[in-house]
Amino acid sequence: MSTKVSQIFIMQNYATSVQEYVIVTPDLLPQEIVMAAWSYAVRYTAKGIDLPDHAAAANLLKQRHPNWNVIQTTAMTVGVNLALADKDQPEG
Repeated sequence: MSTKVSQIFIMQNYATSVQEYVIVTPDLLPQEIVMAAWSYAVRYTAKGIDLPDHAAAANLLKQRHPNWNVIQTTAMTVGVNLALADKDQPEG
């Protein structure tokens, strides 16, 4: 039995630290391939120098790579805080 492996990439917006898009690829890909695709999309949808249109870039990425799942998100980085560990309550 073979297991299909997908890969998740978090896209960094150009000139900001906000990360709004996550890409899930159906196959394992080198990071450079996804970086090239995102860079192309940002470059060719920009409204001018240093004026990226990330929503348009995400749409172009969907058109050029229809097998990739491009998800708009407000993903947050969550670290470990051991002082909060005992506050966790299981669901159900």
